Amino acid sequence: MEKETTTVARSQLVEIGPEEASRLLARNDGNRRIKPQVVAEYSKAMRKGHWELNGEAIIVADTGRLLDGQHRLAAVIESGVRLPFFLNSGVRESSFATIDQGIRRSQRDLLEVDGEQHSNILAPAIRLIACYREAGHFSVNAFRKFSGSASSDYLERFPQIRCSAAFASQLGSRRTLKATQCAALHFLFSEKSPRDAESFLTKLQKGVDLREGEPVYVISDWLAKRRQRYLRYGNSGSVAEALTGVVYAWNAHREGRRIRNVSIVDRADQRLRKLQIV
Repeated sequence: MEKETTTVARSQLVEIGPEEASRLLARNDGNRRIKPQVVAEYSKAMRKGHWELNGEAIIVADTGRLLDGQHRLAAVIESGVRLPFFLNSGVRESSFATIDQGIRRSQRDLLEVDGEQHSNILAPAIRLIACYREAGHFSVNAFRKFSGSASSDYLERFPQIRCSAAFASQLGSRRTLKATQCAALHFLFSEKSPRDAESFLTKLQKGVDLREGEPVYVISDWLAKRRQRYLRYGNSGSVAEALTGVVYAWNAHREGRRIRNVSIVDRADQRLRKLQIV
């Protein structure tokens, strides 16, 4: 009977720089394709000194094959920094299929752990705010990889977002906007006029003091019809379209213009408009 080989795994704290990372990545066989956006996110955090030693290890099999850690190692190379990592080596190669089976913590989870109130509103609102500020639109698919640490950074830079989340929480989700969307718009509009932002969004969410022809009346009616389409046909368009429509009405309100409809598509190329909030 063939004797079973015993594998001794060990864990150690080591410092890894670009040279060591390159050697480990040279044995990265049969792993997932490296995602450049993930590497860029990690690399940025490393360069800024935000990368934390959190107990997650680089895992190397008893054969020398890299089982886990390819994105972190690639980020070390891209950033050019040296950082401490836990290195688990001597792990059975057959264990590769069991790695990363846990549920990844969401942005909401991380904010809740930090003791943030309204974390269910804050997390998606921050992503919408970041999307608009950095890309000029509300197509959050482009920010799908927006991390929990990035959310904390945004709160540190713009603590007023907490006030916007509290404001939206009081109004709640309505037939017009979800509380998360209301919070994002409240923050962005408040950068121009806190008083107007509160008045405009309160009227929109509560449906009070609406006068025909006023931008807030037109956008309220437009959003309500989108909601009816969703209930009837299951499709009311994207979040980006809805928020672009609200920005269009807000701009008209701020400029003192009356509108008859909501225009969110650029006639020249038939794409969703990128509107600058005024």
